[in-house]
Amino acid sequence: MNRPRDGWAVDGMAVLAAYDEAVTSPPEQPAAPEPSSVAPAPSAPQAGRRGGNFRSLVISMVIMTAVVFAFVALLPRPAQRERAEVDAGRKAGQIATDQSWPVATSSPGDDWRATSVSFRADPQGLPTWTVGYHVKPGDDVYVTLAQTQQSSGAGAALPAWVARQTKNGREDGFVSSGGRDWSKRSGLDATGAASSGEASAFRSLVAQGPNSPGGLATVIAGDTSYEVLERFAGSLTVTAVSSVATGSASPGSASPGSASPGSAASSVGALARTS
Repeated sequence: MNRPRDGWAVDGMAVLAAYDEAVTSPPEQPAAPEPSSVAPAPSAPQAGRRGGNFRSLVISMVIMTAVVFAFVALLPRPAQRERAEVDAGRKAGQIATDQSWPVATSSPGDDWRATSVSFRADPQGLPTWTVGYHVKPGDDVYVTLAQTQQSSGAGAALPAWVARQTKNGREDGFVSSGGRDWSKRSGLDATGAASSGEASAFRSLVAQGPNSPGGLATVIAGDTSYEVLERFAGSLTVTAVSSVATGSASPGSASPGSASPGSAASSVGALARTS
């Protein structure tokens, strides 16, 4: 039997060693790709879907807004409530009968109406007849007609009463209206600022003396112009005192009678009415 050559033996050993290494060694893993900082561009269908969703959202919001506005526009709105009108003439007749006060009312026109009537003692104790008027529509302008006794019984309280009614108004000239002379006063407006030339400033007309309406100190005042106040002064109606009056003597007489502030306010408490 022939023996193999030495060279062949060496080659056989090398083959076996290479086989063993291939079997026992793990296979090499491919290198992982490095992450990219740039996001891949969306495909054409994805980009279309995103744009479509945004447009749909805008269209939906527009439609919903239109529906809401239409619903609000169709809702019934309550009519503006105007202040109730009071019968100032009837109340004045009661005061003339019960207290012998020839109080006055005014009829400045169809665009004005009496909305409050009261006869009570003011903070300083002087019995005061007050009628409040609102302009219509809107009730945005308010004018008051206030009267009190100016006899000797009033004393020093009368100037203080006039100052309160005119908001410490300064004399601003004189005017004649309704056959009477009136002192013009300019006071403070609704914000508390000094009156200037605006129509909204607080102004007053004051009548005192024997020629005053019914012999009573009278103040017509409001946040309005002198022209409007003159309309009130020119349309005053003095209520005649009834011959069967049971109250005090006429406030314009030398003797004011026995109508003290407390009794006057209590006897006509039922007439006190505010807006």
